[in-house]
Amino acid sequence: MKKTAYCAFLGLIITISIHAPVLAHKTDLKTDSLLKQWNIMLNSPSDSLQMAASRKVKAIFHEYFNTTQDLHIDIPKEIKLSLLAPSDSTFIILTWNIALSSQGYYYDGLIVVKNKTDSYLSIFPLTDKSEEMRNPEMSITNPDNWYGALYYQLAEFKTGKDKFYVLLGWDGGNGIIQRKLIEILHFNKDYSPQFGAKIFNQSPKARIIFEYASGSYFALRYEKQYYRKRVWYKRKPVTEKASMIVMNRLIYEPMVGANVAVGNILDAFLYADGKLVLIKDIDARNPSEKNRSSGKNPPQQGLLPSDEESNKKPSENF
Repeated sequence: MKKTAYCAFLGLIITISIHAPVLAHKTDLKTDSLLKQWNIMLNSPSDSLQMAASRKVKAIFHEYFNTTQDLHIDIPKEIKLSLLAPSDSTFIILTWNIALSSQGYYYDGLIVVKNKTDSYLSIFPLTDKSEEMRNPEMSITNPDNWYGALYYQLAEFKTGKDKFYVLLGWDGGNGIIQRKLIEILHFNKDYSPQFGAKIFNQSPKARIIFEYASGSYFALRYEKQYYRKRVWYKRKPVTEKASMIVMNRLIYEPMVGANVAVGNILDAFLYADGKLVLIKDIDARNPSEKNRSSGKNPPQQGLLPSDEESNKKPSENF
């Protein structure tokens, strides 16, 4: 009887040890190595050395998250990057940029996801392939085929039982034009991230990319704003307030050779019935608008553009 019980107990131990995930001993963030590579990334005269250092920075972050179940990370204040997370802290996304000698920008980053089943972390390095995309607004992509950008704001949405996220990002372009984009992020059943979704009303696009003249101002942000809504039993539209993606309207300016913002005319995307619906000429009433920085100057290496800094401090970690 005792022998049978002992064998059963031994079998239980063997079963548990086989199925329990193996976690390496947690290591501290290699701050000295991180700062060294970050400095090379920002200050090296060679584009190839800058990009190689950026990959090493990503590898240091990858190694750290590979030995922990905690999404919290204390990043040195000298490291200026974007770290965004949803309200339930189920993942974080880190992105950063470096200015190249060609006047272009290189983007890098990673997404770290906490698995619901075992609370272990899945790490997805991001590889910028935007230069190779023939039609980036139509493409559904993954971390290995990423439209590189510096994300500065994250918004959460639910459609049925599913959840998706909107990422607002900045792409410095080439010195003549720059871009901002509305990126859609959601996660597959295996927790792998997917970028882009056909969620824009009356548009087949998977993401929206706004291209405008470098040195000009273009606002793109998620905030509560007013819009006019038609109600069937009222002769005049009613004014309502809701959270939406607000942006300046762009027109092509021949003298500049690129798009520029039209005065104070603002359009928006409002989430309704599972779609992001375009609303033109919203009734903007933001008293803080006059206090916003112009955002005309491109960011320094490794820094967020100035008009985004008010939305998300790059060194803010949770």
